[in-house]
Amino acid sequence: MRSISMVIFFLMICTNVFAQNNNKKNDVQCTTYNTQIESECFCDKRINDIVNHNNKFKCLPKCQSGSERYQLTCRVKCGPDQIRENGVCNSCSGNREWFNGQCLKRCHGDFKRNIENGQCEKSCPNNMELVQNSCVSPCPKNYERVGKACKLNCPPGHVRNGDSCQQDLVCNSDHEIFHNKCLKKCAYNQQRLPNGDCADKLTCNAGQEIVKGKCVQACFTGQERYKGKCEMKCPPSHKRNNQGTCVYCVN
Repeated sequence: MRSISMVIFFLMICTNVFAQNNNKKNDVQCTTYNTQIESECFCDKRINDIVNHNNKFKCLPKCQSGSERYQLTCRVKCGPDQIRENGVCNSCSGNREWFNGQCLKRCHGDFKRNIENGQCEKSCPNNMELVQNSCVSPCPKNYERVGKACKLNCPPGHVRNGDSCQQDLVCNSDHEIFHNKCLKKCAYNQQRLPNGDCADKLTCNAGQEIVKGKCVQACFTGQERYKGKCEMKCPPSHKRNNQGTCVYCVN
């Protein structure tokens, strides 16, 4: 009788544990558009999108044809000559024009668009050249441009250091030039620090990156590091101001 009582006692304990585990699974509640499989929530990418909003990932339904994602909502796509600004489709015409997918303010007067950086820069006559947004005469033969001034080329065996020429350093094979000094090369497993010292190379784990000599969590796709923190990248035609806020700029 005693052995039968022990068996019944253990069966009651196992039954209670199983019931508690089932209750824990049933307590799981997935958010809208998530699919619950047992105690896990999944986002079906066939019909949903995973959207990163304020560093939090949300499962949202895909936008229909003719619509596009703006933050957490689907909105009608802007026309071919329009750009979305603060959620509103505005025309890129009149005083603005398209350049490399950006709607920029038109260049006026003697300013022309720099095809490399998109900036409006002063246009100079054929016999002049643009230096620091000013039109200056080209340097004569055997002279080189240093800022806006023309300086005589340094003699052989010398290199320019600002306005002056100094003798070019030639280091031994086991040394290297660092800030115009010959320093002994660091070992293969070391790296050169900003002060010139050698220190062991820092190796971070997967998903980390080196920031100011420390391993920190890497930013997600669509993010950028700002003052040590990961922030969402600014949309096109926007720049981050000193307060860290993305603001619209026409140029």
